[in-house]
Amino acid sequence: MKILLVITGLGMGGAENLVVNLADKYVEQGHEVVIAYAFGDAVVTPKNENIQLVSLGVSSYSDFFFCLF
Repeated sequence: MKILLVITGLGMGGAENLVVNLADKYVEQGHEVVIAYAFGDAVVTPKNENIQLVSLGVSSYSDFFFCLF
């Protein structure tokens, strides 16, 4: 199964660690995983190299909400 996980950023934090750990577990089970994040740099990264990280390149919250529409 292909799984897309979306989060606002991959800085240091609980939600970020949860998403990265969840992605690692999904890959262990044989799934294909992509993590898309909106803001900043990826500080927290998955252990598995097969997980693709995609930066959406959003620079402000107004850009983020504009992308939704």
